[in-house]
Amino acid sequence: SKLPEHMVTGYWHNFLNGSTALKLSDVPSYYDMICVAFANSSTTAGKVTFELDKDLSTALGGYTKAQFIQDIKDAKAKGQHVIISVGGAEGTTYITNEESANQFATSLISIIEEYGFEGVDIDFEGSAVSGTDYIAEALRTVHNHFGEDFIITMAPETYYMQSPTSNYFKLALDIKDILTV
Repeated sequence: SKLPEHMVTGYWHNFLNGSTALKLSDVPSYYDMICVAFANSSTTAGKVTFELDKDLSTALGGYTKAQFIQDIKDAKAKGQHVIISVGGAEGTTYITNEESANQFATSLISIIEEYGFEGVDIDFEGSAVSGTDYIAEALRTVHNHFGEDFIITMAPETYYMQSPTSNYFKLALDIKDILTV
C-alpha cells in the first residue's frame, strides 16, 4: 500500500539498552513505520538471522515469537508498516562478493516471509558498506521477489552522505529506482 506523504518512523529495539522495553503492540499507533532492529549477522558471509532477544522476551514477561508475529499482523491491520532493519552500530554483515550477496538475499527473504515484514531498512555503518554493487544486487533480488510494494529504506548517517563517491551515497544512487525512503 502507499505510504503517507509524511511519516513518523521509529526503531523497535529487539534488545535491552536502558530504554523502556516494549512489545511491538505497545508502539503508539501514530508511528507509521516501525523498523525492527536488528537482523543479526551469522558466521556465513552475508547471511542474516532473526529471533527475539531472550533477555527482552524475559523482561516482557515471556514475549513469544507467535505473539510478535501476531503483533506485526495487528500493526499492519492498523495501517502501520513493519520492516526489518539490518546493520546498526554493531552490525557486521559484510556483502562483498556474489556468494555473500546471494546469502544475504536468500536469508532476508526467508526472515521477511517467516515474520511478515513488509520491507527492509539498511543501516550499514563503517566497512559494512564496502560492497556497494553486491548490496545493490542483493536488494534488487529481494525487491523482485516481493514486488513493487516492497519497502526499502536507508538510514544513512550524515557522515556517509557527504559525497556521491562515498559507498553509502553510491548505494542509495544505485538503488534509487527501488528505494522507498
